[in-house]
Amino acid sequence: GGGSTGGGGELVHPSCRVLCFLAGLPDLGDGALTDARHRAVAEDLASHDPEAASAAADALLLPQTDFYGDAGARAALAAIVVDVFALGGGDTYSDLASVAPLPEQCGGTLYHYEQAGRGNTSDAPLPRDVYRLLHGAAGAGAHHC
Repeated sequence: GGGSTGGGGELVHPSCRVLCFLAGLPDLGDGALTDARHRAVAEDLASHDPEAASAAADALLLPQTDFYGDAGARAALAAIVVDVFALGGGDTYSDLASVAPLPEQCGGTLYHYEQAGRGNTSDAPLPRDVYRLLHGAAGAGAHHC
């Protein structure tokens, strides 16, 4: 079945909803990313020089590849919504700038849980958000696939 888009680019009637969970940098297969550019600017990110830190942060805001944006565009054409749940934080680099175009292009959402998996109460939002997503209006019309 096909889907239609609302005014904000969100699929009103998705044929399928895909939930992706990342616990770090997607570094295998098509769309594999590396942390090389993060390592290259890490010293500048920690710099007390605001201009150096700002330039380093700006460099990390650009996607490494078009793979995830292209995949999101293809998903939208097939009326598939993709939501990405990114777990981690602290010293874990997951390159959300490269992954974000996937849900953005097809009407999905990028969720980021900075303290997930550390055995504290911050893990609670993940199952709550998944439940709300699947039982809310957005998940009600999607087929299991």
